[in-house]
Amino acid sequence: HVDHTIHTIETLVGIESPSTDKAAVDRCGAALADLLCAAGAQVELLPQRDRGDHMRASFAGEGRPVMLLGHFDTVWPLGTLTRMPVRREDGRLYGPGAFDMKAGIAIALAAVAALDGTATPRPPIIMLWTTDEEIGSETSRSVIEAEARAARAVLVLEPALPGGALKTARKGCGEFELTVHGISAHAGLDPGNGASAIHELAAQIGAIERLQDLPRGISVNVGVVTGGSRPNVVAD
Repeated sequence: HVDHTIHTIETLVGIESPSTDKAAVDRCGAALADLLCAAGAQVELLPQRDRGDHMRASFAGEGRPVMLLGHFDTVWPLGTLTRMPVRREDGRLYGPGAFDMKAGIAIALAAVAALDGTATPRPPIIMLWTTDEEIGSETSRSVIEAEARAARAVLVLEPALPGGALKTARKGCGEFELTVHGISAHAGLDPGNGASAIHELAAQIGAIERLQDLPRGISVNVGVVTGGSRPNVVAD
């Protein structure tokens, strides 16, 4: 199954799927659906308006199902393949999204194929591949929870830790947007009548940074900042 697994990874990685580009994610999803159908799955698309369509694939079996969970959206923007193409080097496979986590999808398909090659009875297998994991799973959370409640076990096929250590838990996360309002003024002629939203935001970022406590597992990151209108205007 190794050659087929490598081919599956190369196929999926070769179709870029940044979370926020629905058309791109759906192109990757179409290729994934073909792979799943070829493996004998019943495939159902779960349509989304602004995100890629999630995908549910089921393989027949007896009893309560085992769920295999993962995602095929990536953090890499369109065009990454031009500077970071899919390639094999020194026994490793490289490309945007290969590690996290298109290889996990390929391994899931390989596992089902391996089971099908034995006479061992198995439960139904439900695969749920989502499209917005990298940006918080907002549209997929309810589907994940519903499918997980019906399963006897859920295996999340995210990549291992460095060295191959198994991940047994994930810490929670929250995403917040902070909006600061100031008072605009001409920065050269009348700065005293202004109150800069940017200056206040900078102070708030320092306060947010102090919430970080890595020994306790608390990490904080300010990832995107915007503000102001012109260089000579106090930002409102």
